[in-house]
Amino acid sequence: MNNKGFTLIELMVSVTIFIVVMTISLGALLSISAAERKAEALKTVMNNLNFGLESMARTIRTGITYHCPAGGGAALYEPQDCSGGDDYFAFEAVGGDINDNGDQVVYFYEPDPLDCGANHIGGCIMRSVASGANPLPITASEINVTNLTFYVRGSVPEFESDPTTSQPKVVITLIGDIPSQVSAAGVVQSTQFRLQTSVTQRLYDQ
Repeated sequence: MNNKGFTLIELMVSVTIFIVVMTISLGALLSISAAERKAEALKTVMNNLNFGLESMARTIRTGITYHCPAGGGAALYEPQDCSGGDDYFAFEAVGGDINDNGDQVVYFYEPDPLDCGANHIGGCIMRSVASGANPLPITASEINVTNLTFYVRGSVPEFESDPTTSQPKVVITLIGDIPSQVSAAGVVQSTQFRLQTSVTQRLYDQ
């Protein structure tokens, strides 16, 4: 009676094939896990940024007296265009007092994480309701904003000197990233984003 079994070579081949299959499967599993973490990080960014941009756009849309400092030397409470863009933008919010020079709402880019607040990893968008005083961040601490630009056109009303005939409009561009994972070598990998929105003043500019 012959008792047949696995030879040593057959056993080694079987184990090798098993190891290869498990290695490939583990690699695929790690890739899927990394992709899920990256997707979750991106979702967090988009939710926070969409909320921040929508809140900013809604406030700007109902405001008046759009002002971009890069356009010239006008005071903060005076309308001023900047076709070349600036990282600082001010306006009179709905319900504000046009005779109060210290109640302008201001949005601006802050590159220093220390000025953005506790646990911020990079730059942020700041908001002030007192003409730049006592600003607070509107972007989450895990988001690194690297660029914020406002392009303002048509801000000077027709009854002013050097008027424009177009309705005041602001184009906002936002660039940044968020650390999504750490590689096996210890390198922090980031998910980058680029967003843009445009806002037209709701109140008809006569």
